[in-house]
Order: sequence, then C-alpha cells, then structure tokens
Amino acid sequence: MKFLFPVVFLVALTGCVRSDVQSFASNKMINWENRVYMVTDQQVKNTDKLLGTIKLKSDKEKDLNANYSSNFYSVGTAVYSIVGLDYKDSIAIQEDGDKYFKANSNK
Repeated sequence: MKFLFPVVFLVALTGCVRSDVQSFASNKMINWENRVYMVTDQQVKNTDKLLGTIKLKSDKEKDLNANYSSNFYSVGTAVYSIVGLDYKDSIAIQEDGDKYFKANSNK
C-alpha cells in the first residue's frame, strides 16, 4: 500500500501537465477596448476605418489588462476595423507597411 500511493500520485501529476499550451509571450495578443484579441496568420484585404494605435507594448502578462496594449506589437502599430465585420469580433493589425492580419476576440 505504501508503494501504491506514490505511484498513483505521480501518474496523476504527470496527467495534469499540458504540453500543448503555449506560453503567454508566444501568442500575439492585443487588448482593445477591454477585449483580448488573438492575432491569426490570416491576411486581411479589406480594412475599413483606423480604430487607433497600440499605446503600450509589454511582455508582462499583468500589462495586457491595459487598454490599447500588446505583448508583440510596437507602440504606434495601427489597428483597423474590417469591412463587413464588427470590430468587437475581429480587427486588423497593420504589419510591414502594407500587410494586415486578422485578430479575433476571445469574448
């Protein structure tokens, strides 16, 4: 019985580890108007209005609570609405001057 408890404990402990979860800093995230958006690899061709720019860049998870912040994009990066989509669901992030990538809200 003394041997069984440590074995069961170790098996349960290793089963709780998730290797598929990426760390905070590896995801491109933006907090915009109290919504967290995850940036995708999907390029956007039809942007609409300029919503504003990133005001804070930080790799500290606590800072992502700040509005208009990102853990990846630099201060000044442009954020646009997308034609035909509500900005509360998806936005476009400008990269490399003329490329725009879709970011989806997790709410």
